[in-house]
Amino acid sequence: LWFDAETSHSELAVSKVGKQVKNKMAEQGMEKWMRGLALILIIAGMVAGCAAGNEKKQVAPDESILRIGVSTNYPPLIFQRDDDIVGVEADLGRELAAHLGKKPVFVQVDWEDQVDRLVAGETDIIMAGMSVTEERMYKINFSKAYFKTGQMVLVGNKPQFQHLDNFPALRAQVVAMTVGVVENTTGEVYVMENLNMARKVVRYPSSKAAVQALIEHKIDMFVYDGVGVLMLEVANRKHGFKKIPLFLTDEYIAWGVRKNDQALLASANAFLDEIKRNGKLKKILSQWIPNISDLD
Repeated sequence: LWFDAETSHSELAVSKVGKQVKNKMAEQGMEKWMRGLALILIIAGMVAGCAAGNEKKQVAPDESILRIGVSTNYPPLIFQRDDDIVGVEADLGRELAAHLGKKPVFVQVDWEDQVDRLVAGETDIIMAGMSVTEERMYKINFSKAYFKTGQMVLVGNKPQFQHLDNFPALRAQVVAMTVGVVENTTGEVYVMENLNMARKVVRYPSSKAAVQALIEHKIDMFVYDGVGVLMLEVANRKHGFKKIPLFLTDEYIAWGVRKNDQALLASANAFLDEIKRNGKLKKILSQWIPNISDLD
């Protein structure tokens, strides 16, 4: 699950997310992955946020600060607890700022505006659990990837979902289903390119809204990032939610940087190389994702 930061971005051979369908799952690896993430909600209450600037308004550029664009709705990678911004990306953002000799300032940005705000110079770097995609690469550069994930499906407790564990079966079922997605995500792209035979596709502004729709039986399934699906399954056990044990895509999480900011890109990549070598990357991931050592 954690990704070798020494692998260059070009070596990822990133293709359109809709073409990354997995027809077979590696059962042993998936089981380990699910065991590791099943306790995320416990960990979310264990790691306190460190002091740093948190801003919702526009922040002027300043050589002494690193303006980090975040969307705090993606636990365990980045989310808000009380007044603290916490998670994997928050810890890495503070470490990167220290590496650069700067103060981290977290700038709250709506997810759909992250790339545009970065390009406009309103943030310096996106650290919000963003997947590398070809469309985004047209507008911004990405650092080396540090984390691998993929789209998964969350469903209600219905008999027709009990043995749904492969892509052909999913496509056969979806024709009679209403599918929920979060707008402007790779999950939306995937569904529109690969599950567009669904009876209906409903877009929601957040995972919270999509989950509420699943609770209220307004949708039959929710396609979302795997880390989020595992958390949502644990958080909604009383509703009988279950994930379908199938990765639909391979996605790589990295940081977005303006195309003309080669210095920051080089520094971010050097920082990733360093924390991979000294074990700090794995330590931070392990704090938020239990049993990650089982996933190597």
